Amino acid sequence: MSAIALLLALFAGSLEIGAFGTIHALFVDHPAVLAATEGGVFLYDGNTHRVVFRKITPQPVHFAVAEPGHAVVYFVMGQTLYRWLPGQPDFQRLFRADRPVQGLGIDPEHLWLDYGNGVVQRLTHQGFPVDYQRPPETVRWSGPAGQLSPEDVRVQDIAPLQRRWFPDVGDVRFSVFVEAWNRLYAGSEGLGLWIYDARTLTALDSVNPGLWPGPVQALVPTTQGNWWIATPSALNHWRDPHTRVMLAGARPDFPLSEVQDLLWRAGTLWVATDKGLLRYTADHFAWPSLPRALGFQVLHLAATPQGLWVATDHGWGPLEGEPVALPVEVYRILPAGGGVVVLTEDGVYYQPSDTAAPRLVQDPRNWLRGTVSVAGATYRDTVWVVGDLGVVSWVPGDTAFHYLPTPFEPAHQPVQDLAVNARHLLIASAFAAYEYRRPEHLWQPLQPWKGLDHLGTLRRVALNGDTLAVAGDRGVVLLWP
Repeated sequence: MSAIALLLALFAGSLEIGAFGTIHALFVDHPAVLAATEGGVFLYDGNTHRVVFRKITPQPVHFAVAEPGHAVVYFVMGQTLYRWLPGQPDFQRLFRADRPVQGLGIDPEHLWLDYGNGVVQRLTHQGFPVDYQRPPETVRWSGPAGQLSPEDVRVQDIAPLQRRWFPDVGDVRFSVFVEAWNRLYAGSEGLGLWIYDARTLTALDSVNPGLWPGPVQALVPTTQGNWWIATPSALNHWRDPHTRVMLAGARPDFPLSEVQDLLWRAGTLWVATDKGLLRYTADHFAWPSLPRALGFQVLHLAATPQGLWVATDHGWGPLEGEPVALPVEVYRILPAGGGVVVLTEDGVYYQPSDTAAPRLVQDPRNWLRGTVSVAGATYRDTVWVVGDLGVVSWVPGDTAFHYLPTPFEPAHQPVQDLAVNARHLLIASAFAAYEYRRPEHLWQPLQPWKGLDHLGTLRRVALNGDTLAVAGDRGVVLLWP
């Protein structure tokens, strides 16, 4: 078996979660709806209430259509037409338009690009230009030609000025309306797809399979297998295929703030923000008090048997106890046996919970340095921290250090995040992600398979059993063997 075939066999499943909630255009093929969105494309089956497929793209998708049976999807990203076979890891570039595209159409023989002002170009399904002509009425459109006008009275009756108020996010604007099969399909700017009865305007169904737009700041799994995913201005509670979005500043107990980190512990979600610390439980946010010496901008969180620890712009400390106030930048705080390990610009500190005096960790090979050791994780009693040439692991308080060289030098390819469990070590730099299979002692690159190439800058990784999560600027990809 070739190396490529081996990797494809090892990673047998994946699922993509992007900014699919912000919809730019809809293509209705009852009962399915193909959505062109800020994050990419997705197909929703209204009969089974299931997202059939979804694909993160490197840029927003403006229009998308599909052949009968949805075996082939065509979409416009920027001024370029692409073709994608659902289930395949990548898509094919077909045609580059010489002007902005304002709509995409399809019939059994051709694709049609609408440039506005009556200028429409006909192409083959292989993307070869044929001519310019007026399209026949049999063409089905993604874009203005297939949508209701914002001035249509039916649109006005859905919600005043095409907006609807939601308790968790405030006013959300509807971005596109399509009438078909006695239904009115409405795409929104952040909360996905809504389906109404076209005659009574009764809401029949809705789905939000994506995130509030923005780079992923943090992600944690719950004990129920769901995920909390933070983008800078929102908390996204994802349970396939639905996402509940809570926007900072939209509800009185979640004031306007920027989310920095998340921690799930014993049924409670802890949220670090630039305005302080939030505790979310029973659908309510509360603001625990921080030690005065730590200031208010909370950067990172860690949970130990003794309680919750916070790292801020002024230092770190337990939520209830004496803080350590140091004028250094804190990269990460990790739970450790009997205390915490803190990664800072000055180096790596270990602080036992029974003392307020942290001490600098010195490893024999001097791999741990403030300019490199910005990411780490804890599994059981062992702390894993990125070092100069790889990953350093040790049990705090012991003098035995273990060294695991990585396929790249972190000093030259900065690491963004690290996660560890019994079977996996997952690591992400800004440019690539790697998995180390601990039982097999084997490093594997995760790209370019399974959609990671389209996440943009990689930012966070997480593990939930054998599920590997990699997050970046444009969403999250979940992988499982």
